[in-house]
Amino acid sequence: MQTIQLVLSDASYARKLKQLLADNGNWPVSIKELPSFGKGGVVVLDDKVLSALASPPDFPDRVVLITRNEPAILSHAWDLGIRSVVYDSDTSSTLLLAIMSAWLRLPKVPQVSQRRVNSPNAPTPFQVLDPQSRSNRRH
Repeated sequence: MQTIQLVLSDASYARKLKQLLADNGNWPVSIKELPSFGKGGVVVLDDKVLSALASPPDFPDRVVLITRNEPAILSHAWDLGIRSVVYDSDTSSTLLLAIMSAWLRLPKVPQVSQRRVNSPNAPTPFQVLDPQSRSNRRH
């Protein structure tokens, strides 16, 4: 299951953000000390955590960075491929929008039914259906 990982240097702010996400939907949120990029989901970082990363994230589209509006930090984030940046002075609704947007960019896992049934009359992927021939068969 994909989650929203809050990896923030300020634990109090992380708890407030977790509560804000809970108040605005049924989001699976966890507070972490270190990001787990292999688990999937959205990872919310701040600039202190970002500067301590040993390597860039595998999928930077999943990362939302909360930071100050400083060119050096923004340049470093850009070099790592991070495009979702929210300033620490932005409103909470802007932050929620950035997290929700990153969530919507996550790859969709197709839901496969438990039981597959092939109909003998089912069209093959290469067969073109003609709506008029279908209506002619009914008469």
